[in-house]
Amino acid sequence: MPKKAQSGGGRGLLHRVFDKVDCQATKKRIKMKHALPHKKLLIPLFLLILFLSLASCSKNVTDITSTGEAASSAANNVAAHEVPNISNSALPTAGTDGQATSLSDTTGTETQSFTFQVNSIMPVYQCVATIDAGVNWCGTTTQITITEMDNNKLIQTIVPPAGNEEATTSAAYFVDVTFDGNLDILIPQEHSAHYITFNAYIWDNAAQQFIEDPSFQDIWNPAIDSANKQILARDTNSEITSYVITKYEDGQFVATDSLGWQPADLDIDQVPNAENLIHLREIRSGITVVDTYVASSGQGSIGFDKNDPQVQSYLAPGSYWDLNNNSKWQCTFQGDLKPW
Repeated sequence: MPKKAQSGGGRGLLHRVFDKVDCQATKKRIKMKHALPHKKLLIPLFLLILFLSLASCSKNVTDITSTGEAASSAANNVAAHEVPNISNSALPTAGTDGQATSLSDTTGTETQSFTFQVNSIMPVYQCVATIDAGVNWCGTTTQITITEMDNNKLIQTIVPPAGNEEATTSAAYFVDVTFDGNLDILIPQEHSAHYITFNAYIWDNAAQQFIEDPSFQDIWNPAIDSANKQILARDTNSEITSYVITKYEDGQFVATDSLGWQPADLDIDQVPNAENLIHLREIRSGITVVDTYVASSGQGSIGFDKNDPQVQSYLAPGSYWDLNNNSKWQCTFQGDLKPW
């Protein structure tokens, strides 16, 4: 980008022009003294020469200024076009860690680049996700490459299961889902109108790599509850509602507790007043503790009547299930879901 003229630059240029004019006029006077018989003609001629020189100087200064402005504008335009299509739209949501940018090209292939630390004593890693945007309705993640940020040393290459749906704005999330102090990686796997699942890659200290754990895919709409070291899940489809609590035990994710209900006539053909009843079942530590029928919120409804005394304990604030606490059960990645 050309340097701008200094405040005194124009003045110095004009002084040089005046000096040049004086020198030229002096030479002309010497020549004209011998060539012209009338000295009175010298003064008008000198003034004419001076006027023409000043006019030429003004034009040169204008040309220099215009050229500089045009070059500056062109440089700015080039710089703007050289900047790649990078955004921070892939930044992980609350409850996750890591920083990310995304980059697209004209071939339908996208990449997202993340930096993260597994834990405070580990080096900073760079994770690059490659996405084929032309597959299914939202694209699919074809590869995750993890390297050390400082020396570009390859740590691991992850190939997610075929057919995964990159249904969130971020292709990967860095969350401690085993609650051992190490960040793990979640990659979107499947998305429908009422749920999303993720494939989990758990950090293994011994192997110094991420190990795939497909059991995490059984958790629908995961809500990471780090305070209680558990993962909550809630799902409601056209007829069945379920709340599930999952814990990481013995190297796998286990659904330990669940609460669910559905219309009574889905289970039993002959139930008195079935159209006004909901079949409710509660499981704690793998054992069924409640299996009953409660009043529905209306004929043909899939929800229970909240005034039924049998369900009050499930709705109470601060209770074990606390079903009225929407923020407790909301999927951690809800805000990142692409439009269905």
